[in-house]
Amino acid sequence: KLAATLLMTLPGMPVLYYGTEVGLSQRHDGVIENAEARLPMLWGADQNQGLLAHFQNLGRMRTESPALRRGKRLTVLADREVFVYERTAGDETMTVALNFSDAHQHRDVSGRAIDLGPFGSEVKRTGLVRSEA
Repeated sequence: KLAATLLMTLPGMPVLYYGTEVGLSQRHDGVIENAEARLPMLWGADQNQGLLAHFQNLGRMRTESPALRRGKRLTVLADREVFVYERTAGDETMTVALNFSDAHQHRDVSGRAIDLGPFGSEVKRTGLVRSEA
Protein backbone atom coordinates (compact mmCIF):
# COMPACT_ATOMS: atom_id res chain seq x y z
CA LYS A 1 0.00 0.00 0.00
CA LEU A 2 2.94 2.36 0.65
CA ALA A 3 4.26 1.74 -2.86
CA ALA A 4 0.78 2.38 -4.27
CA THR A 5 0.52 5.65 -2.35
CA LEU A 6 3.90 6.79 -3.66
CA LEU A 7 3.05 5.72 -7.23
CA MET A 8 -0.27 7.57 -7.24
CA THR A 9 0.91 10.77 -5.50
CA LEU A 10 4.39 11.44 -6.91
CA PRO A 11 4.84 13.43 -10.13
CA GLY A 12 4.44 11.62 -13.42
CA MET A 13 1.93 9.22 -14.92
CA PRO A 14 1.41 6.15 -12.71
CA VAL A 15 1.85 2.86 -14.56
CA LEU A 16 0.39 -0.35 -13.15
CA TYR A 17 1.05 -3.85 -14.42
CA TYR A 18 -2.24 -5.76 -14.57
CA GLY A 19 -3.27 -7.34 -11.31
CA THR A 20 -1.08 -5.18 -9.06
CA GLU A 21 -4.21 -3.47 -7.76
CA VAL A 22 -5.62 -6.79 -6.47
CA GLY A 23 -2.44 -8.36 -5.10
CA LEU A 24 -1.56 -10.59 -8.04
CA SER A 25 1.95 -11.95 -7.62
CA GLN A 26 4.49 -13.44 -9.97
CA ARG A 27 5.55 -17.05 -10.12
CA HIS A 28 9.05 -16.02 -11.20
CA ASP A 29 10.85 -12.72 -11.37
CA GLY A 30 10.64 -12.45 -15.17
CA VAL A 31 14.32 -13.21 -15.62
CA ILE A 32 13.93 -16.97 -15.24
CA GLU A 33 11.21 -17.26 -17.86
CA ASN A 34 9.22 -14.28 -19.07
CA ALA A 35 6.22 -16.46 -20.00
CA GLU A 36 5.83 -17.21 -16.28
CA ALA A 37 6.38 -13.62 -15.16
CA ARG A 38 2.73 -13.04 -14.25
CA LEU A 39 0.09 -15.44 -13.01
CA PRO A 40 -3.45 -15.32 -14.45
CA MET A 41 -5.70 -12.52 -13.16
CA LEU A 42 -7.42 -13.06 -9.82
CA TRP A 43 -11.20 -12.60 -9.74
CA GLY A 44 -13.86 -12.21 -7.08
CA ALA A 45 -13.02 -13.41 -3.58
CA ASP A 46 -9.44 -14.24 -4.63
CA GLN A 47 -8.66 -10.54 -5.01
CA ASN A 48 -7.17 -8.59 -2.11
CA GLN A 49 -10.18 -6.35 -1.47
CA GLY A 50 -8.33 -4.06 0.95
CA LEU A 51 -5.60 -3.38 -1.60
CA LEU A 52 -8.15 -2.87 -4.38
CA ALA A 53 -10.08 -0.36 -2.22
CA HIS A 54 -6.80 1.46 -1.48
CA PHE A 55 -5.99 1.76 -5.21
CA GLN A 56 -9.55 2.87 -5.99
CA ASN A 57 -9.42 5.56 -3.30
CA LEU A 58 -6.03 6.80 -4.54
CA GLY A 59 -7.35 6.85 -8.11
CA ARG A 60 -10.37 8.94 -7.10
CA MET A 61 -8.15 11.35 -5.15
CA ARG A 62 -5.78 11.73 -8.10
CA THR A 63 -8.68 12.30 -10.51
CA GLU A 64 -10.19 14.99 -8.27
CA SER A 65 -6.93 16.74 -7.40
CA PRO A 66 -5.03 18.98 -9.82
CA ALA A 67 -2.21 19.05 -7.25
CA LEU A 68 -1.76 15.27 -7.37
CA ARG A 69 -1.85 15.23 -11.17
CA ARG A 70 0.25 18.28 -12.05
CA GLY A 71 1.45 19.92 -8.85
CA LYS A 72 4.96 20.76 -7.80
CA ARG A 73 6.42 18.52 -5.10
CA LEU A 74 8.07 19.86 -1.97
CA THR A 75 9.65 17.61 0.67
CA VAL A 76 8.44 18.72 4.10
CA LEU A 77 10.01 16.01 6.29
CA ALA A 78 12.27 13.06 5.62
CA ASP A 79 13.74 11.02 8.41
CA ARG A 80 14.52 7.36 8.99
CA GLU A 81 10.86 6.34 9.48
CA VAL A 82 8.65 9.07 8.02
CA PHE A 83 8.50 10.84 4.66
CA VAL A 84 6.15 13.81 4.18
CA TYR A 85 5.77 15.85 1.01
CA GLU A 86 3.33 18.31 -0.46
CA ARG A 87 1.98 18.57 -3.99
CA THR A 88 0.73 22.05 -4.87
CA ALA A 89 -1.11 23.38 -7.93
CA GLY A 90 -2.87 26.74 -7.86
CA ASP A 91 -4.43 27.18 -4.43
CA GLU A 92 -4.67 23.45 -3.69
CA THR A 93 -2.09 21.64 -1.58
CA MET A 94 -2.16 17.92 -0.85
CA THR A 95 0.03 16.55 1.93
CA VAL A 96 1.26 12.97 1.67
CA ALA A 97 2.73 11.27 4.75
CA LEU A 98 4.21 7.76 4.83
CA ASN A 99 5.50 5.62 7.68
CA PHE A 100 8.17 3.16 6.53
CA SER A 101 8.51 1.50 9.93
CA ASP A 102 6.64 -1.23 11.76
CA ALA A 103 5.93 1.10 14.71
CA HIS A 104 3.39 3.89 15.18
CA GLN A 105 4.89 7.29 14.29
CA HIS A 106 3.86 10.80 15.37
CA ARG A 107 5.28 13.98 13.88
CA ASP A 108 4.42 17.67 14.15
CA VAL A 109 4.70 19.08 10.66
CA SER A 110 3.99 22.71 9.86
CA GLY A 111 1.92 23.05 13.03
CA ARG A 112 -0.12 19.95 12.25
CA ALA A 113 0.04 16.60 14.03
CA ILE A 114 0.53 13.56 11.82
CA ASP A 115 -0.14 10.13 13.31
CA LEU A 116 0.63 7.10 11.21
CA GLY A 117 0.14 3.45 12.06
CA PRO A 118 2.78 0.86 11.21
CA PHE A 119 3.54 1.04 7.46
CA GLY A 120 0.66 3.53 7.23
CA SER A 121 0.06 6.48 4.97
CA GLU A 122 -2.15 9.54 4.80
CA VAL A 123 -3.09 11.79 1.87
CA LYS A 124 -4.97 14.95 2.82
CA ARG A 125 -5.94 18.22 1.26
CA THR A 126 -4.33 20.77 3.53
CA GLY A 127 -5.08 23.93 1.62
CA LEU A 128 -1.82 25.52 2.78
CA VAL A 129 0.13 27.03 -0.05
CA ARG A 130 3.83 27.00 0.78
CA SER A 131 6.36 29.30 -0.79
CA GLU A 132 9.80 28.09 -1.71
CA ALA A 133 11.66 31.06 -0.25
